[in-house]
Amino acid sequence: MKPSRRHFILRTASLISACVPGANAFAETGSVSESDLTARLLSYRIDATSVDKAEHPKYVSGQVCANCRHYKGLAADRSGPCAIFLGEFVSANGWCSVYGKIER
Repeated sequence: MKPSRRHFILRTASLISACVPGANAFAETGSVSESDLTARLLSYRIDATSVDKAEHPKYVSGQVCANCRHYKGLAADRSGPCAIFLGEFVSANGWCSVYGKIER
């Protein structure tokens, strides 16, 4: 299987975030901050309603971390761990460009 561009970007962003001092900036709650290096690369927003639809045409209203396949928290939680952010907590109402609908 040939590695995709998406996986390359995710792995590169994770590596850079892990290696750059201060790149893992957290909000007081221990959640991923929008200013975090990886969050900026993936256009993470704490509130999905603030996503710029012109910049992210794939964004559809209703897409939030809580219903993303990478979100590992409970849908009822205010925040939970995310596989994309190496288990760090993201807002359940957040969104990033790696959003993937849960397949049932």
